[in-house]
Amino acid sequence: MEKRIVFLAFMVGAAAFGLAQQDKHFSMFAESPVYMNPAAAGFSGMQLFSNYRTQWGSVSDNPYTTTTVGADMRVMENEGFLGAGVYFMNDVAGDSRYKVNEVSVPVSYAVKLSKNQFLAFGLQPGWYQRSIQNENTSWDNQWTGTEFNTSLANNENIMADNRTVNRFDMSAGAYFNAELSKNNRVSLGLSLAHITGQKVNFTEIDNSLYRKLIFHGQFVYNTSKEFSLVPAFYTFFQGPNREITLGSNFRYLVKGTTSDDFSEQTAVSLGIYYRSGDALIANLMCDIKSFSAGVSYDLNTSGLSLASNGNGGLEFFLRYRMKQGKD
Repeated sequence: MEKRIVFLAFMVGAAAFGLAQQDKHFSMFAESPVYMNPAAAGFSGMQLFSNYRTQWGSVSDNPYTTTTVGADMRVMENEGFLGAGVYFMNDVAGDSRYKVNEVSVPVSYAVKLSKNQFLAFGLQPGWYQRSIQNENTSWDNQWTGTEFNTSLANNENIMADNRTVNRFDMSAGAYFNAELSKNNRVSLGLSLAHITGQKVNFTEIDNSLYRKLIFHGQFVYNTSKEFSLVPAFYTFFQGPNREITLGSNFRYLVKGTTSDDFSEQTAVSLGIYYRSGDALIANLMCDIKSFSAGVSYDLNTSGLSLASNGNGGLEFFLRYRMKQGKD
């Protein structure tokens, strides 16, 4: 009980004073690269996708949840192509209902370097909102010995009412996608999120959102007509925070071959990833022609496992794709 109280107090306190740099965070990152990098818009043809993630349910009665809905497509094509889309993210954390909403519009242009190689550049203007519901929070001096009495003064330097901050946001990126041979494909991306470094504080303290540098990639190795190795990685640097995630999916074609278009394939994938210092991740993906569905689970391995009992995050992914383009 004491460990959980300490953990929750830290998370709520950090959010209230704007010290936390909360951002979207997914384990199945490789399935929708456009959420990491606006330059990836249009590379999957026309697609609709959604992620839902819930975590820390073993620590809080109000688990942390993140939901995204996005769509992107090619809107113009000649030698290269123009990609565009729309992206929405909602993140809600803990008893204070600390919330982040993002609505953004990724736009990219891909230059055709050769028959099966493209280099794209993208921008993503958007709207960023932060809010908190302070009436749901409790503090150390409100602890009576058996329970929290929220009618007592909290004596904290925070407004008693709910607070909301709205800001303009901007991201940019570059993305390289190439078919190196009949059996090998690679994609690499570099992006910078929150270029505007907007003020996101609730109090008089001037806190800006840290800019976030992201490097990501995925490789596809077709070892036979039915089997593929699909390793991927994701790393970011955001102020004092950093993360490295890497691993691989193992994809087996139940119907079709690796040379077929995705709309003619039925496949099952199993994956294992490691997020440095944080979690071991397992996932399962099913692709049936244009539809994809996946689930992943994080097994917490960090020092927070003392509070979470090793429980991590459960995540779901859905996608629908339609082929576009000449490539």
